[in-house]
Amino acid sequence: MVNPNQSPRSQTPIKRRVIWEVRHLFGISERRACRVLGFHRSTQRHCSTRDDRDLADKLRTLACERPRFGYRRLHILLRRQGENVNHKRVYRVYRDEGLAVRQKTRRKGVAQTRLPSHVTDTGQ
Repeated sequence: MVNPNQSPRSQTPIKRRVIWEVRHLFGISERRACRVLGFHRSTQRHCSTRDDRDLADKLRTLACERPRFGYRRLHILLRRQGENVNHKRVYRVYRDEGLAVRQKTRRKGVAQTRLPSHVTDTGQ
C-alpha cells in the first residue's frame, strides 16, 4: 500500500485513507492510529487547496504541440501566453502528469559488411 520508492508527497493521500480506515474500523483516536502505523501526525493535518488542473491541461497541450520541449521551455511559453506561474510549480505538474521529453529513436545503420579502407598488397 505505502511504497517506499515513491515520494512522501505522493503517499500522503494514501496515508490519510489508511488512518481514516483504521480509526473507523477500530474506533481509536488519530493519535493512536498514527502511532500504531508509524505515520507522523502532520500527514493528517495539511489539506492542499491548490488546483493545478488548468495548468496541467495547458502543459499537456503545449507538450503535445512541442514534443521536444522540456519543462523549462514550456514554462517560457506559458509566461508568453500571460500565465504567471512559478518554474517549480511547472516542474511539479510536469512530473505529476508523466510528461517527459521524448527520446529520439536511433536509426539503424546499413547492414553491410565493412571493408577495410585500404588494402595493403604484400604479394609481388
